[in-house]
Amino acid sequence: MADRKSSRREFLRGKSGIEAAADLVQSLVPSEPNSLADADPVGGDSYLLRIGRTAMACEFEVMLNVGQYPHGTAAAVEALDLVDRLESQLTVYRSDSEVSQLNRRAADEAVALELGLFALLQYAIELYRQTDRAYDITAGPLSKVWGFFRRAGTVPSQSDLERARELVGSD
Repeated sequence: MADRKSSRREFLRGKSGIEAAADLVQSLVPSEPNSLADADPVGGDSYLLRIGRTAMACEFEVMLNVGQYPHGTAAAVEALDLVDRLESQLTVYRSDSEVSQLNRRAADEAVALELGLFALLQYAIELYRQTDRAYDITAGPLSKVWGFFRRAGTVPSQSDLERARELVGSD
């Protein structure tokens, strides 16, 4: 077992527990195969490490064969941290996200954006054009008026629907 020190943040995010579990399982796997059966992962025992997190109303999971990738656990945690950062940047369900701030301020002032977000928005506009307006990231007002935004589906009045349509369109 590795002698590791972990920070409180690592502990709370589950990273320390994941690494300890990986060390435990890895200690149970023979370091060198004793026979062909031991060398065959299909025929022999195999240990799968699952590292997961809930984000964007989905379950994200990385599965690794224990011992196959020395830095696999760290890479998996890093990938899941990236998912968290993207959610924090892109969500419309948090008022402090970059997209929420953009939506609030862009009609009145120029808003500086992180380069990756700017490129993503440019790509979304290109998709809007290529799909003859079928793909439209500005459809949020329609989602809200139909109640999809908060998972409380409703049939909107004609006037509410018309007001929402006036706010939609990447043009």
